[in-house]
Amino acid sequence: MSKARLNGVIADCAVFVAVGIEAETGRRIVLGVSVGLSEAAEHWSTFVQSLIMRDMNRPLTVTSDDHMGIRAALARTLTGVLWQRCQFHFQQNAQAYITTSRYKTIAAAHIRTLWMPYPGDANQNCRQVLGTVVLCGSYAVGLSLNGLVDFADGGKKSLFIGCHLGFAERRQISE
Repeated sequence: MSKARLNGVIADCAVFVAVGIEAETGRRIVLGVSVGLSEAAEHWSTFVQSLIMRDMNRPLTVTSDDHMGIRAALARTLTGVLWQRCQFHFQQNAQAYITTSRYKTIAAAHIRTLWMPYPGDANQNCRQVLGTVVLCGSYAVGLSLNGLVDFADGGKKSLFIGCHLGFAERRQISE
């Protein structure tokens, strides 16, 4: 949330930003910026509709955090477009279950390997990494082990939408 002047009063507001990636070059482009009173679905829907009205091409995938407002808006406005959970936000949310600071760095390194270009099944990779993180964390005081397992298990389906891309394509997008 940010602050903005609204009718002469300083108020909390949400800033919406859409960034696209050119398929041919991998170059990032700011598609639009808007301000709303909250991150509720109706504000996200208005923002996405404004992008569509300006002839935004239909995206192949949308990557965002796991906020219910944006997910509901995308379901309404971009029906059928694949949604992928943001890797950074997933990692930040997963680390919230590890309360001992010395294990956060170890867990972060293992969680990051979920997106490495391993051959084979992404779900199998997720299970292996989660097993390593759980093994690391089982020595940590205050680790919410069941919470982390449930969190990762519930989130993994939304993490691997982009795994059909080869390593070169994913690398080009992330630069």
